[in-house]
Amino acid sequence: MIRIGFSTSEAAVSKAIRAATHARVSHAFLTYPDPELGIDVVMEAWWDGLIIRPLKLVRQTSEVVALVDPIIPLDVGLRFLAKNYLGLPYDYAGLVGFPYVLLCRACGRHPSNPLHNAKAVFCSEAVTIALHESGYPGVSALMPECTSPQDLFEFLAADHRLERSVGGVALRPATTRIHLLRRDDNPAA
Repeated sequence: MIRIGFSTSEAAVSKAIRAATHARVSHAFLTYPDPELGIDVVMEAWWDGLIIRPLKLVRQTSEVVALVDPIIPLDVGLRFLAKNYLGLPYDYAGLVGFPYVLLCRACGRHPSNPLHNAKAVFCSEAVTIALHESGYPGVSALMPECTSPQDLFEFLAADHRLERSVGGVALRPATTRIHLLRRDDNPAA
């Protein structure tokens, strides 16, 4: 199963992101078991672009705060990211433009990110794109280039009890499952 992960660290950038967004989390990623390697890996927008690396390495450098079991499969979105964004650079310009987005939100406006680079991506933008491409219910309210890790976390943490049906037969409401982790749930090895 592809899960959505959220993390934080004591790095200056992480602290700045948390302070600017009044957040508990500063990073978002997708994690899944790689059947070829036999390990859990992470697809994430890191400082050198959208990459795939072992989850074990993420846990060595940051605290994984939560892992989210999505209410629908994210395979389509993961493949879309791999085909269209894997190896592209990190969206530093979009990160610089994010304070403008936050300032406008404080004034009740919801603009697009004026410095967003369509040929680059930052962490929560990548995950939001995957949700959009997978048809995740309710995600149309989020603009990928204007979504912080905390915005994404709050979206998934909200009680998305959505009536779903298959072939006209109603299924019970689906609820997002979030696994909040403690510091000792983050082994370095």
